[in-house]
Amino acid sequence: MNCREMVEHYLRHNGYDGLCNGDCGCELADLEPCRAMNSQCCAAYKGPPTEEGAWAMYPSREARDRAAARIWLAEQIKRMNDTADAEGLTGVDVKDRKRLIAALRAIGESMLDE
Repeated sequence: MNCREMVEHYLRHNGYDGLCNGDCGCELADLEPCRAMNSQCCAAYKGPPTEEGAWAMYPSREARDRAAARIWLAEQIKRMNDTADAEGLTGVDVKDRKRLIAALRAIGESMLDE
């Protein structure tokens, strides 16, 4: 068993999805495509996409869950703004929308703090 096989075995048997190293990440199905695994690579969990790619690897479940919470919060606020724009809300409706957005942000921030 070589080093790469040992790393893959460890990742599989401990519930990880791959490796990450700063901006670099790889899944178990395509482990080490860069052929540059080093001591900076760490076990990682696959999670929601970043702005640059289709998916991302996170060094902990907590980091993955915080990223998912940020994306959910941004989607909810965008959906609310899109709906308000489509319905032409004004006056009191705008104040209610702002209060709801503030509440969503507070919920999101509490999710991120946990």
